[in-house]
Amino acid sequence: MSTGRLSEASFQQARASRPDASAWVSANAGSGKTYVLVNRIIRLMLAGAPPERILCLTFTRAAAAEMETRLFRRLSAWIVLDDGQLREAIGALGATDDWDGNLDLARRLFTRALETPGGLKIQTLHGFCESVLQRFPVEAGIAPGFSIMDDRTSAELMRAAREHVLGLAAQSHAASPEAQALQRIIVHTQAAGFDDVLTTLLNERSQLVAGWSLEGAGNNLRAALYGELGLEDAETVDVVMAQALAGVDRHRVTAAIDAFSCSSSKTDQGRAAALSSAISEDNWGGYRSVFLTAKGEARSEKTLATKAIKEGQPAVWQWMLEEQARVLAADDRRKAALTADASNALFTLASVILRRFQSEKERRGQLDYDDLVIYTRNLLTRLDAAWVLFRLDGGIDHVLIDEAQDTSPEQWDIVDQLTAEFFAGAGARETLRTLFAVGDHKQSIFSFQGAAPDEFIAQKTQLEARVADAGQPFEDVRVNISFRSTQTVLDAVDYVFQDPLAQKGLADDEILHQANRLGQAGQVELWPLFEKPDEEERDPYEPVDAPGVADPRLQLARHIADTIGTWIDRKETLTPRGRAVVPGDILILVRNRTVLADAIVRTLRDAGIPVAGADRLKINSNIAVMDLVALARALHMPQDDYSLACVLKSPLLEHDEGRAINDDDLLALAPGRTGTLGQALEAAPGFARAAEQLALWRTLARNSRPFEFFSQVLEVGGARCRFAERLGAEVNDPLDELLSLASEFERAHPPALHGFVTWLTDADAEIKRDMEHGKNEVRVMTVHGAKGLESNIVILPDTTRVPDARKVSSVLTFDNGLPVWRLSAATQPSAVSALVQADIDKQREEENRLLYVAMTRARDRLYVGGTKSQNELAPNCWYELIRRALEPHANEVGDGRWQLVGEQSAAVADTEESGTQAVVSSKPEDWMLRLAPAEPPEPKPLAPSRLDLVRSAEGTIVELKDQPAASPMVQQTEDRFLRGRLIHRLLQTLPDLPTADREAAAARFMEAHGEGLDEEARTSVITEVFALLQTPDRAVQTIFAPSSLAEVPITAKLDVFDAEGRPIVISGQIDRLAVSDTEVLIVDFKTNRPPPKNVDDVAEPYIRQLAAYAIALQAIYPGRSVRAWLVWTFDGAIMEVPAQRLTNAFT
Repeated sequence: MSTGRLSEASFQQARASRPDASAWVSANAGSGKTYVLVNRIIRLMLAGAPPERILCLTFTRAAAAEMETRLFRRLSAWIVLDDGQLREAIGALGATDDWDGNLDLARRLFTRALETPGGLKIQTLHGFCESVLQRFPVEAGIAPGFSIMDDRTSAELMRAAREHVLGLAAQSHAASPEAQALQRIIVHTQAAGFDDVLTTLLNERSQLVAGWSLEGAGNNLRAALYGELGLEDAETVDVVMAQALAGVDRHRVTAAIDAFSCSSSKTDQGRAAALSSAISEDNWGGYRSVFLTAKGEARSEKTLATKAIKEGQPAVWQWMLEEQARVLAADDRRKAALTADASNALFTLASVILRRFQSEKERRGQLDYDDLVIYTRNLLTRLDAAWVLFRLDGGIDHVLIDEAQDTSPEQWDIVDQLTAEFFAGAGARETLRTLFAVGDHKQSIFSFQGAAPDEFIAQKTQLEARVADAGQPFEDVRVNISFRSTQTVLDAVDYVFQDPLAQKGLADDEILHQANRLGQAGQVELWPLFEKPDEEERDPYEPVDAPGVADPRLQLARHIADTIGTWIDRKETLTPRGRAVVPGDILILVRNRTVLADAIVRTLRDAGIPVAGADRLKINSNIAVMDLVALARALHMPQDDYSLACVLKSPLLEHDEGRAINDDDLLALAPGRTGTLGQALEAAPGFARAAEQLALWRTLARNSRPFEFFSQVLEVGGARCRFAERLGAEVNDPLDELLSLASEFERAHPPALHGFVTWLTDADAEIKRDMEHGKNEVRVMTVHGAKGLESNIVILPDTTRVPDARKVSSVLTFDNGLPVWRLSAATQPSAVSALVQADIDKQREEENRLLYVAMTRARDRLYVGGTKSQNELAPNCWYELIRRALEPHANEVGDGRWQLVGEQSAAVADTEESGTQAVVSSKPEDWMLRLAPAEPPEPKPLAPSRLDLVRSAEGTIVELKDQPAASPMVQQTEDRFLRGRLIHRLLQTLPDLPTADREAAAARFMEAHGEGLDEEARTSVITEVFALLQTPDRAVQTIFAPSSLAEVPITAKLDVFDAEGRPIVISGQIDRLAVSDTEVLIVDFKTNRPPPKNVDDVAEPYIRQLAAYAIALQAIYPGRSVRAWLVWTFDGAIMEVPAQRLTNAFT
């Protein structure tokens, strides 16, 4: 460690944490921003600030939790320090002049913080906005007691709103504004492009709603858009073209036609003909083509006229140049009018969708995360917001903002309103009130979430002026000393960002880093690029879009795996740590989750190197989830041969020989089959086990909710273990998320398996893994995901790509936030082209900041690699920026590698530095290597109707064969099934009606729902139902009395045990229940089966179901007798089951 630099860092940190001054802290990566924030909170409390009057806003919930944890850890440690140690700890904060020396107060800070009403206000800005809106819902114009919907639900509602509006627009035959808008939109784009532009606009609704009203594409938006595009409000495409044609000097056109006609050049003669035709027909397109190319660019002088015209007809040539400039300007206005019309049509359609989306949220009493900021900003910036601000202002004296560079302009508006009275002269109170912000302009990488790095600098300037006007102290602090990285790594960073290309988007002043870890070994290494060979032999059976073995991305992935494997096998020393390299030391950062990231994870796993997998995972892209979805589809629709083929190739099924089903097996099954693939599977030898398992799953799918179905397949069927064996343990994360989503779906939707699969496919769910507190595994992450993390060794393999004009957003915004639709390049006016170039420039600037974040994640070592296509690398790509920066300072060490190395001169630390994960090297105890004894599994609830399902020795579900079957002599028609369902429904609902109303209600019901039956059959159904309801038996009358209950849910653990000695748990629904003081009467309806002639012939599964109900009800109603009946909806017959038969059901 460097004592001098530590003193300098402490001095700057003490300035930043002054409790009596507002402060703006620009802190380099690794300089201890969280440490400074915690110090400032402690010093504010030491100076007497009540904890409940301190508001700290963070970027993420994880950051808020980390800050609170550090604060409590520091304050709790003070309780047990003696006086000398406590004074030293407080002095280390820089608290000398602003602390009265009260040690008792210092020791009580932990208790005060812990007992703060409502807890410390360390929260995300969204969390703060939610608390404000919960306090002032009426003032904000929202429903009191609102709830927050998650991103998945919000996306689902938006998708439903979009489909509804587009469906109406497509059907209304141009009768509505949205239908007309849709017609205007589809002229400019195809299906995929339309989906992209509409999605982009709707996703940016928080910015749009904040600045511009989309209500009906209002006049304010239209007028502003026309103004930005340089148009008058009434200028349409037709008007612009008419004006352009009216401006043609026809005399000079005639002179030009004559001159071109007299030329001996066929080109000139053709141009004469084109001019003549365009003028005679008033055809702007033809006239325009004489002067401009198809892309709308000015023709070169070489192609505008021949040398003979230029030299022989100078007046005509001069006019051609002048007219070309006029046509170019007029055509730009035409493009502008086209863009304005298309954009307004898009806004009209989007406004209708947003209104429906908003109304649905209001109906539910819910807000999404964008709403929290929008409503809070609107609440605090209204003219009548004084009372709300007064109430909020009375509870906040100090505001602290973490990661200020990632705060959006809308969020800054909220902060500005909160702190407006802080600097209003004497203010509302005499207490000095402060605003503190810490961040780093160089690390602003979340523009896609609304962050504006320029706002960071603008807000600093504004705060400094406000504080100066109030005559209050202000600290402008810059912290350059890093506690994270070695000087070698920081030198490499400084070398790179001395390049003017790399500096774009970063701070204007010199970028300079100083390491506190002087004398500790560091290393930066540049690897040679991996290139694709000129010719590559491909396996003809591989997918055409799959990378071949010689693909440079796969070469790079293998090189990374070989390098890491060598470090671990040879126990290479990580010198500053004084130990061998372990997998947990390594962090691999990519730009996006693409082929390269997947290849790295797969190659590391194949090499036996522990790897944590990707930091984010799309559920629908996970192969195990895709297999399970294919299974559900194949079971739902037996004709879906593709889905079944996917299931056969998955770990879900296997060949009778106990091996996986392979391509050869499928080729033996599929070609030449006469029916479905499922039918071929059942008939082919070697697939009996697979066919039997599919049949059982089909039965399960028909009778189960989505969660139950997938749970049974994964756990009982053993699919989870087979997936883990083939895909690795990380497959458990997406499988668990699938089950969680199934449970969530059932709470809000009808629990149909096919409906869940459709919902899941549309949901685009994503898992975010916590990589900060991981195991001893290599981590593969995006740079965005790694923000705030660090690692001893960082590898950057994705360094050769640059922003591309093709990736520019389809919806751009002017400086005032006004949106505009970016049409194709050939129809872009100059104003939009300038926005496109500005967007590319912003992307390049953010790419530079992203490179800064990537390089500064490394503590000790940084490795840089890349791939190369046929094209030369762009000079502003990461690889080239690093190569140019390092080569003057680094040494070439062979194999095309360049190294920048710092030697170890300081003593090796005995322990890991703060923030690193300790590596345990001692041999584990024997008991740690043994499997824990298996605990008896908890019984899973069964539906009483499925008590005939038991587990086989192999763990699969098998069905007992004593189910009643219809006689082959009885015709099983759909009418018979419909008849049974109608009888069931009438017996369920009629008893609740007065006796006098039942007959008319039954007739209405049969008229509405019995259209599948003829008049005689409908009359027969009603007759049988009323015969049953009017049975003279007293008990039957009680069962169907108005006081009885229908569809009664019941869950119980029975004093009956299965073959494994576990109690049976049931969860079901009693069709009809009547309870009196002396007895309990239950009825169960049975549909779709011909009834037995007498009770002795009733199948055992039906008896067991009633017996289970009886056992449960006797426990609920002790001392009362339980009687049970079966109603056969096949023909309306009723049958009581003797008590002895129920008693013997489980013996």
